[in-house]
Amino acid sequence: MLDLNQPRRHWFPLLALGVIATCIIVQVKYWSVDMPLLLRMQEHATAATTSEPNASFLRASVVYFPIDKVDEAEDQLRWSHRAWSMMLASQPPSWRTDFVIFSEADLDVFNDLKCTRALRETAADASKCIVVHYTTVRTADFGYAGADPINVVAMDSPATALYDYLLRTDIDTMVTPAFATWRPSQLTTGIDGAFCFESEPTCGRLKAVSAALNLAEPEDDARVGVSWYGPASLVRKCAKLSLRVMDYLHKHEFNATERSWEYYGVQIRGWPTWHYGIMDKYANHIALQHCTRGNGGGLSQLPEMMDASTESTGNITQHAHLRPSKSPTADFSAKKYANHNYDEVDIEYLDTSKVNEFALAMAIAANPQTTNILDLTNGLNETFTRAAVVFLPSTKDSTKFLTEFRWFHKSWDEMIRHQPPKWRTDIVVFTDGNDVPLLRELGCIDAIRTSANDSNACIVVPKYKKVKSADFNYGFADSINVVAIDHAATLPYDWILRSDIDTFFTPVFGKWRPTKLTVGSVGGYCFDGYNTCDRLQGIARKLNLTDPTVDDVGSTWYGPAKVIQECAKLSMHVINHLHLHEFTDAEKNNGVDGWPRWHYGVLTMYSGHMAIPHCTKDIGGFDKRNDLIDYPTYSTGKVSRHAHLHTYQSGNQFNKFKFRAGDYDDQDLMSLDLTTVSDYATYMALVGNHKGAIHLSKVTDGTAYNHIVESLNLEAKLRRKVQQQPKGV
Repeated sequence: MLDLNQPRRHWFPLLALGVIATCIIVQVKYWSVDMPLLLRMQEHATAATTSEPNASFLRASVVYFPIDKVDEAEDQLRWSHRAWSMMLASQPPSWRTDFVIFSEADLDVFNDLKCTRALRETAADASKCIVVHYTTVRTADFGYAGADPINVVAMDSPATALYDYLLRTDIDTMVTPAFATWRPSQLTTGIDGAFCFESEPTCGRLKAVSAALNLAEPEDDARVGVSWYGPASLVRKCAKLSLRVMDYLHKHEFNATERSWEYYGVQIRGWPTWHYGIMDKYANHIALQHCTRGNGGGLSQLPEMMDASTESTGNITQHAHLRPSKSPTADFSAKKYANHNYDEVDIEYLDTSKVNEFALAMAIAANPQTTNILDLTNGLNETFTRAAVVFLPSTKDSTKFLTEFRWFHKSWDEMIRHQPPKWRTDIVVFTDGNDVPLLRELGCIDAIRTSANDSNACIVVPKYKKVKSADFNYGFADSINVVAIDHAATLPYDWILRSDIDTFFTPVFGKWRPTKLTVGSVGGYCFDGYNTCDRLQGIARKLNLTDPTVDDVGSTWYGPAKVIQECAKLSMHVINHLHLHEFTDAEKNNGVDGWPRWHYGVLTMYSGHMAIPHCTKDIGGFDKRNDLIDYPTYSTGKVSRHAHLHTYQSGNQFNKFKFRAGDYDDQDLMSLDLTTVSDYATYMALVGNHKGAIHLSKVTDGTAYNHIVESLNLEAKLRRKVQQQPKGV
């Protein structure tokens, strides 16, 4: 079973991959191979074999590299290349499979992968990775992004001229060892998502288009897959026809409004009736059903072999080609990978006979550099002042906020014990209340910092005027505004951490000072199948902001004080625009309406998504480190790898809703493993709120016991349960 909590090793057993492709040079830094993994995969490669394994056979996997998404695309290209290179070891000696990448730019990643510009010349050449300079088919009049991945196989390019078969696919996909000996007799695809629904005229309209072009009438339920694999001449013929259909659709079946990004990309209008955003799917639906009839030999759809989901736990021998899931909850998920959710996985624990774990192994092995080494050496001997700036609402029912602030404060108190002598970290808490007894109880003061030598302090800014009002009933904006406003209390600091109070510091934060503004993520708001981030991009353009570069920017920001303040000011401006112009009155409610497509409740997330890329564009950008900031408290990973923890809406221990319900009140504090994230958060929350129990029969370390009692602030406040051992034992 896939255990995501096993620690990931920094180094695997390293051996160069020696395959028949003698000119594939494997760079050990990125492409070292776990030989037991390779052997296990060779054992699994038993299905989908060809009847002619000894005949010469040339084929190529052809992909288009989208330079407008270069960072995400590079990671995906690496794992796709990794899977291809591993597959070669199971390929028959007389077969050759090249990995052909069409790109508009010459990127370092191609050199890292030891790809060449030299095209295949003979069948005897070893299998290799080839990069082909490409000029996009898009123009000012035809800007449809889905055309280029089809055009790279439609062109009569010397780069693809010698191959018997072509696999038209995308850079985020993976071939498995089952692909090594698979040669179907017909052009083969998987099955794509549906767009023909009984209540909609979509497929009737596509039939009319086919008739207008004198093409065969397509079947409604064909659902032609995204990837195609078959005879090169037929793949090329189908791709040419698909582009022809696409051109016709663009010119005759969509008007200027329907073709506009605002209409189909931001507002997602037209779906599911007639939607420009899936014009390539419409074109493929018509083209592949026509070009494979008669002499085309027919179209075979094998979803178990082509574009099989990486969510599957099936055996890889039954699946030749995989497409990563983008689900925020499934494994293996491209989205979870991008969010660093797999950084602690140890590849040695993965069962690579299973689809999901095979895909994860490929992604981890291909991108070991994505597990960033945590640098805790920056500025340790320098004077450095920073503040965690938070908002504490004063309401009639403020119990939950006070409970959260107690654990936030407790974790801060523990963290500052680990920071360098010249560093100072304050909590600056803005509250709309005049007097909050809890803040006095915790020793918070009104005096602001005057010197870098002042002691670490919890500083209160009372009588803060909230931006929440009858006309703007969105309370979360205040957590941004307290950083945006010009106030003497936040002026003395070099760096600021903008955070919610349902979070925890860990000791790692004590010595952590990144080189640029850094954010995390709290589960995301851009999901596959929804237009949320496309819509945010459209709004950013309306506001003349930089196109957002990173999805799912979290609520916590850590960076230079002036930069954080400028980002917060811009974020408040964006929040105001969203409130006034992008949500109806009905959408501005306290429920979950609109989630996850377009939801008023995450206004601050949407604003940060647009504000942070823009306000950091001239200073080297920003980093997203989900492994360090906003890391989920339900993880059983090691505390030593995470600087800041955040409670999520769901998950197991630690869960803030279960805490409020009292589910942890009788937790034995001595049984908690404070080296793990979930237990550390549980401990801080319980001790900070004077809860939990000590089972005295289990006490073996007097120092630990005394520390817990001291932490609970007077032994009388500790709710202890004494479990006496039975007599005679």
